Amino acid sequence: MKDFDSAGSIGTEGDSGSNEESVNDLLEYATGCAMSLMRTSGKLQPTFLIAAGDGALLVLPAAMDNEDEKEHSAKIARLICVANRARAVVLVAEGWTSNRDFARPSADPKRKEVVLLTGEGHGCRKHNILIVQRSKSGKIRGFKQYGRRMCDSFEGRFANILPAQTLTPEAEAETKRLLDAIGMIPQSSVEWPDGDKSVPKSD
Repeated sequence: MKDFDSAGSIGTEGDSGSNEESVNDLLEYATGCAMSLMRTSGKLQPTFLIAAGDGALLVLPAAMDNEDEKEHSAKIARLICVANRARAVVLVAEGWTSNRDFARPSADPKRKEVVLLTGEGHGCRKHNILIVQRSKSGKIRGFKQYGRRMCDSFEGRFANILPAQTLTPEAEAETKRLLDAIGMIPQSSVEWPDGDKSVPKSD
């Protein structure tokens, strides 16, 4: 598998870089990749980016069409993090947001298209929302920061993807056997583009 060091400078276990730096690096990389994918295809599949303990970057597409698929995707992401001694994980997904009182933001005619990024390392959480800017023809122009800058708190099914404590080698091996038995093998980062390094614009 491709090392994340070659693409975004995330270290392996034992490096001096902090967990927060690992999360920030992975969020920056995910933002650039999301920009590249949306500019080429116009859409973004929900995806987990997982920085493994050996420095590899794992890419895990997520299914989110219904509640069962969301729960299953979160469960598989947690298992893969355990099996690979993950240092950081980021979920990147496209969606809608609204400042008005609608049961679902997508029902608001004035809704805003956004890219949501949630990242965590051990003892560190980051959450960011970027507004998708499109031209009149529908082409992606860029991202714009939504509201306040990145926050460090979030809850829900996609929180606590990393294990709360370091597990034993036996637990890691058992998790790998379980994933292998159900055929869940994350893709290499080679499936993702190098990323657009454009800095999101603030309000």
